[in-house]
Amino acid sequence: MLGAVAVVGAGAVAVAVIQRDGDDEGPGDELPAWDAIAVIDGRGDGLVILDDDGEERSRMSTGVDGATSAFSRAGYLAFVGDDRVAIVDVGSDEVRAVDVPEGSLVVPAPQTQEFALIAVPPVGGDGLVITPDDEFALREISGLDDALFLPTSVQVTPDARYVITADARSFQTVVIPTDGGDPTFAPGLAVGIVGDDLVTAQTAGPETEIAVRPIGGGDDADERTFTVPTARGVLLAPDGRLVVVSDDGSVTTTTTTAADPDDGEDIDLAGEEIDRVVPFPAGERMVVVSGTRIVVVDSDGVTVGAVDGSLTSTPLSAAMPRCVPITTGEGALTFLDLETAELLGEPVEDVEQVAAAMSADGCTATFLGAGGPATSVWQDGERLDLGDVERVLAIAPDGSAAIVASGEDVMLRSLTDLDDEGTELGALDANRYAFVED
Repeated sequence: MLGAVAVVGAGAVAVAVIQRDGDDEGPGDELPAWDAIAVIDGRGDGLVILDDDGEERSRMSTGVDGATSAFSRAGYLAFVGDDRVAIVDVGSDEVRAVDVPEGSLVVPAPQTQEFALIAVPPVGGDGLVITPDDEFALREISGLDDALFLPTSVQVTPDARYVITADARSFQTVVIPTDGGDPTFAPGLAVGIVGDDLVTAQTAGPETEIAVRPIGGGDDADERTFTVPTARGVLLAPDGRLVVVSDDGSVTTTTTTAADPDDGEDIDLAGEEIDRVVPFPAGERMVVVSGTRIVVVDSDGVTVGAVDGSLTSTPLSAAMPRCVPITTGEGALTFLDLETAELLGEPVEDVEQVAAAMSADGCTATFLGAGGPATSVWQDGERLDLGDVERVLAIAPDGSAAIVASGEDVMLRSLTDLDDEGTELGALDANRYAFVED
């Protein structure tokens, strides 16, 4: 079980939340597969499920008109409306609906994981965790009872055991067990969870305190803390290794069980200040941006390599284990391989910097064209020739296929066999198309 989510605040320490079982294989685990396609009515609540050959398998109503967002995880589809969330079990075609406070922030568990959603009211108050069991009976689990609770971020750990949220009112982290246990409150920003230990970071003045404490409380003797110069990024690897990058480029390494931290290899900032740090714990890497330079650091605190460029405006997910889109020093688009810190393929200049769709590992993507829709697909830095395509609608989570449109005709195209002319799926109209994770 592998996955992660990121919480990054402007001018604050960048951290990532991750949890993984001890028998996991590590970076490079299999990408999420898909076995169906959802055709979502953009005007009403209609839903059609197609099989992986494009044949209609079933159709139904979700009960959510004009869903504002949709999620696919582990064979389930979720449709979010203003005051209701509908969840579809794609295998059985069963639909369940849950009422939520109007305007709630609804967040899914990370990709490649069990299905879970959390809904938190926009003005604070009790949160709601929604997870289906083997019989698809929704468990609605309240974690807080505080009308003044104001969430600034909400995340679900990859195994859906905990919900982690930040409270803007009290500047603290709240960890809510999804089994109905009492929440844990801790000062600072959550870095991550390993086993049942919570790691947090709290900056005050020129220093950041990193703390490791058991979830659910415990004696002071159970809590370990250490202080570093103002942290800009913290990476927590699945085995408990911690890497902290401070604003002066110094690196501190330790583990959640070690007695004392160690000084790591300083990052060469080439005379620039750190602009941004993004942890990618699923790939056990951290990206440090200073001026026009990108440095990749591994989970031992060692610099893997550096390239000239900057991160694009594409929103980044810490679940990306391998590839990140970047802009070169000349303003062209390319991909950075996180494992090797090398560029993939030749840079391209005729696209915008915002990805319209990406595979789970970030290595297959389609970007908005210059002033228009996404029309091309890149894989491992190479542009794929899909012929006469006017718009790319979706990328499969494993990067094996894409849903494309020419005029009003929508097609399923293989990205592993470009000679395959594809399968007709229907008309574009007001429909949205999405791959359903297996």
